Amino acid sequence: MATRAVAADAAVVEVLDSSNYVDWSVLVKNYLLAQDLWDVVEEDEDEEEADDKFKAWKKKNATALHKIQISCGREAFSLIRNATSAKSAWDTLAEKFKPKPFLPRYDESLYKPFFDAVWRGDWNEAKEFLIQHPDAIRARHPCFNTTALYMATDLEHKHIVEELVLLMSEEELEITDNNGWTALAVAAQRGNIKMVECMVRVSKKILSIATNQNWTPILLASGNDQWDVVRYLYSVTPIEDLMPEKGPYGAGLMYYFIATRKFGMARELIRCCPRLVLTKDHYGLFPIEAFRPSAFPSGTRLKFWQQKIYDSIHIDCPINDIRVSVQNEGNEEHNRTKIAWSVLGFLQGLNTNLLEILGIKRLREMKLAHIEARELLDNMCEVIKPSDGIAFFLPAVFRATELGMFEFIDRVLQARPNVMWASNPMRRNLFQFAIECRQEKVYNLFYYKLSKRQRTVIGML
Repeated sequence: MATRAVAADAAVVEVLDSSNYVDWSVLVKNYLLAQDLWDVVEEDEDEEEADDKFKAWKKKNATALHKIQISCGREAFSLIRNATSAKSAWDTLAEKFKPKPFLPRYDESLYKPFFDAVWRGDWNEAKEFLIQHPDAIRARHPCFNTTALYMATDLEHKHIVEELVLLMSEEELEITDNNGWTALAVAAQRGNIKMVECMVRVSKKILSIATNQNWTPILLASGNDQWDVVRYLYSVTPIEDLMPEKGPYGAGLMYYFIATRKFGMARELIRCCPRLVLTKDHYGLFPIEAFRPSAFPSGTRLKFWQQKIYDSIHIDCPINDIRVSVQNEGNEEHNRTKIAWSVLGFLQGLNTNLLEILGIKRLREMKLAHIEARELLDNMCEVIKPSDGIAFFLPAVFRATELGMFEFIDRVLQARPNVMWASNPMRRNLFQFAIECRQEKVYNLFYYKLSKRQRTVIGML
């Protein structure tokens, strides 16, 4: 891959990459000191300060941020592209590229008994060794290049993990393997909530340490359907770590929430940071592309009697009548909606087990998910309504057309009516594409939104 050329007015002779942070940071810091700009890197200004003072800081911040950005290589620049302050950009680069402290290498003659004890799950022997050789807690195994904590986590020796964590500093918990995985990343992927909790109690910083593939612990847990871990990590992760300027992590998390029908959690994340709707994830996808047909009634096939029961279920505030009130599972997802549902008279006396056997519980959860998906989509459309351009959500709209997700398309068209005239790479607009995909309901939706003259024009294309 071609490297990024050094700008003529850059503060360095070589742009920042994964191998030169120490020299690069010295050069950039000295340049900023010489230009009287280093103070904006050390501390952000309070926007409530006097206007003149804030204007002066704003100008210095923009100059310092610009110098930092043009001194970065492609990978480094991608991390701070959306940064708004020189301090946040500097801190982000330091976190990613600053070399970790020296770690003692594994000496077979010295550390072998310690690693063997950890491998066997023998904490008493491991503890005795650590008393005599405290540095062993930071040593790496030569074959795996991992610490004892990483090894114990991987082997799921919970008791050893808990004991090791009590003896480790924050910096030692941040040690990674060759692929950038911390012990927390391993525990999150495996779904071991107890291990995750004990590590996070010691260090919050490890929550934001990403692997070489840009996966943070909460994303690894999401990708592996470890939702107990996800909920815990979401509750302790600083919202600032999920902001667009920190990278694709927040958008990636929202994409997972939507794809796995955790719509309540997605709405909570949008409330905290609406800009994530307009942010790409690791794969270059926008969160709005994560909706699946099953998120809407049109994508759910029900038998006649199931449809009747589905239609009779009401998602509402509970009232004192023959309805049965249940608490939504979304309580754990910060969703306090209560479900009150009523069914046909002959079902009112059935017990809970029989309701599950008949699938009524599943139908209730399905309808709640459909309502939450619609509300989430409404929230997202409020964000895209005033945004510039339509290219970022066009793939989602054409995909929805192909799959017959007319509820999705209807809501997007209400927010951005001009999207109807957009074309795909084959130069088909949505109306034509609906015909091509034989999606009758979507076709009818477009048809009745067009004037007679517009229908004639499209028919001639």
